[in-house]
Amino acid sequence: MKITREVDYGIRTIRALADGKTRTIKFICDNEHIPIDSGYKVFRKLKECNIISISVGAKNGGYKLLIDPKMSTLLDVVSALDDDLYINDCLEDGFNCENNTGDKVCMVNRELCRIQKIMMEEMSKHTLYEILTMYDDGT
Repeated sequence: MKITREVDYGIRTIRALADGKTRTIKFICDNEHIPIDSGYKVFRKLKECNIISISVGAKNGGYKLLIDPKMSTLLDVVSALDDDLYINDCLEDGFNCENNTGDKVCMVNRELCRIQKIMMEEMSKHTLYEILTMYDDGT
């Protein structure tokens, strides 16, 4: 699994909206250094996943966070934006591996499963709120 630009921009968008305020795309993209064209694509996906809402209107229009950063994790965001969470194809359900059938156990697969589990646990360990405030003390 690779954290794609899209996932990175999605996480940055959540950071920009974590205070609960409605923000314009220009504000989010300028402050989070997201190209505006990429912003539109990512925001659309975040809306489809019910992570943000989009309201249209000159005065009150913009983007607002729908999820609670105190209840959501990096894994929630990554899962919403990217359906390829596996570090190797052999970990996906239905993958047919001749080295891991019947009584044959593929030790590479076993090790990748262990690493995959650790990665998923780590991405679920802290809420987005904890991550966004973790280093507020300057460390």
